[in-house]
Amino acid sequence: MRTGGDEFVVIIKNKSYLEVEGLYVKLQIAIKHYNENNRSMTIEISTAIAYSETSLNTMGYTLDLAYSDMYRNKRQRKLIECESD
Repeated sequence: MRTGGDEFVVIIKNKSYLEVEGLYVKLQIAIKHYNENNRSMTIEISTAIAYSETSLNTMGYTLDLAYSDMYRNKRQRKLIECESD
């Protein structure tokens, strides 16, 4: 689901937190491997994960958690980029 600009949300139903976290880690690993093998055109992405046992009255809050974590990730990436320049 596109939420605006270049931001996207993936909603995964009927999975435990550990299953969702496992998928998140696999995504991070896949991006890392891609970038190691395609240095001329790397993927730069800020990601986050948020989990709720139920979507009942929690979707807005869960998305807020994900956005907060994503922007924290984005700031950390920029700091690392500045330090390596």
